[in-house]
Amino acid sequence: MKGFEEFEGFAYWHLNANHFDPERAKQNLGRKPEPDRRLRAQFERVLTERPYTFETWEDLTAVSLDTDEELYDHLQHVYDYMFSEGGYPTWD
Repeated sequence: MKGFEEFEGFAYWHLNANHFDPERAKQNLGRKPEPDRRLRAQFERVLTERPYTFETWEDLTAVSLDTDEELYDHLQHVYDYMFSEGGYPTWD
């Protein structure tokens, strides 16, 4: 999706069904300040604008969800984990 390239790369490499690893991404924060800044800004836009549906998310990450609400609840947990003091996100 245009304008979300940094976020989609993050989702593909760290949030997909076969390789869910936000911990590794969080450990790498700060090594590349400009891409990290873009990721955070795009992540915030995703949470605000909600451009993905649960179907398009499955196409991107191979994660099957039932509703858009479930998707954005999970993405909020991932954001909180990555950029604040939130606990490790799970698919519970």
